[in-house]
Amino acid sequence: GTKVVDFGNNITAGVVKIDTTNLNDVPFVVEVLATDNVTVIDTIVSSAGTYDGTVAFGLAGYGSDTAGALKITTASDVTWSILISPVSSAAQGPLSAPSSTSGDLVYLYAGAAATLHAQTFTPDQGIVVTQYFGPTTAALTLVNSTTMVDQRGPISAGPSVVTIKADGSWNVTVN
Repeated sequence: GTKVVDFGNNITAGVVKIDTTNLNDVPFVVEVLATDNVTVIDTIVSSAGTYDGTVAFGLAGYGSDTAGALKITTASDVTWSILISPVSSAAQGPLSAPSSTSGDLVYLYAGAAATLHAQTFTPDQGIVVTQYFGPTTAALTLVNSTTMVDQRGPISAGPSVVTIKADGSWNVTVN
């Protein structure tokens, strides 16, 4: 059910692995709260049903606010688990071999400037690919599509963090 998970220390950014069991297709929302544990400063997951994925928070900072907790909002019969880890624990990239994946993913990109190729496989499936360089540098949106996509574009040299938020199956490679 619904719960606030207080960070308990000074966590400003992190990677969150989330797994749910939600057979009733009820909303599942994860929000980042400021240190007052009331003010919502970011929504990192908003799903109409079962959600399994890895998302990040705080990669671009929150201005004058500081992350203080995660608030998970869902029905009382929904079972969920979260694992909050340092950003440095994200998988290493670049994604150099095609692999059909689904859901949200966070990875570290230490490669050179290159071409990113993003594909989705279902009509009306959204995908957003964003590259982050730290809380004082503007993030780059590499792909932002609400429909099926087969798109190539530049990715900047790392080190950076790349997030992929997708509604269904996708393939993102860098070459």
